[in-house]
Amino acid sequence: MPVFIGMAALVAALTAAPANAESGWDIFWAPLYGWAVGLSGTQTAPALDSLSGAAPDTPMPVHISFNDVVETVDLGLTTHVEARNGLWGAFFDFTTLSLNVDTPIPSHLANTTAEVALLRRFGSHDWSFELLAGLRYKLVEIDPLPLEIDGMSVDIAVDADWIDPIIGGMVTRRFGPRLMLQVKADVGGFGVGSGSDFTWTGHALVGYQLTEHWAFLAGYRILDLDYEDLDGNQQDLSAITSFDAKEDGVFFGAAVRFHKSSD
Repeated sequence: MPVFIGMAALVAALTAAPANAESGWDIFWAPLYGWAVGLSGTQTAPALDSLSGAAPDTPMPVHISFNDVVETVDLGLTTHVEARNGLWGAFFDFTTLSLNVDTPIPSHLANTTAEVALLRRFGSHDWSFELLAGLRYKLVEIDPLPLEIDGMSVDIAVDADWIDPIIGGMVTRRFGPRLMLQVKADVGGFGVGSGSDFTWTGHALVGYQLTEHWAFLAGYRILDLDYEDLDGNQQDLSAITSFDAKEDGVFFGAAVRFHKSSD
């Protein structure tokens, strides 16, 4: 039975809790989240060209619907942790998905995203704007790929991983002590180092405070990537040389909030 444990990858998604007038740290954690995610786009890899007989750097389509994820997933795990003290905060977000795919060839796909960022809040309790700046790590791996090398059959894995700087912001609107709406977006990459040429992500969500510590959240999230690293990798059979894809879907779940006094 495939295992899918969901906790959405959201920047500041847990701010459904009302602002705490006490000094100290507010800690938010999303332990029970589901993200109905799909993936579509193209990728290039010398090993895929060799298997398909295509010309070098031929884009190969990747399309994985949410139904495909449900039917073929081996493991899905995400978590989001956030800490705030006054106007400043930070978050860590992790998402990984491992599943069997048929495109571009039957194989196994692992897709991992990790984010860390600092937050700075402006505004009032009812209306607030937060700036964010941080880093996003991405890993894409496909295996096994059966290749014929020097007359021998071998199985290899192809992968790419990189780190993107990200900057962005979010607007939160609260309606009384229980209901909130939030819109968030960030951009990154900018061709810095070996990172993406450009990447962006966004979400829109609604949150409802159920109890003092628990809130329910639901919304929509999208992550778009444009990664390319062709320099010196055209002959590297273990490299994914480009990955131009979109991950998106609705999410839902619960968030828990703790407060640690500075006393």
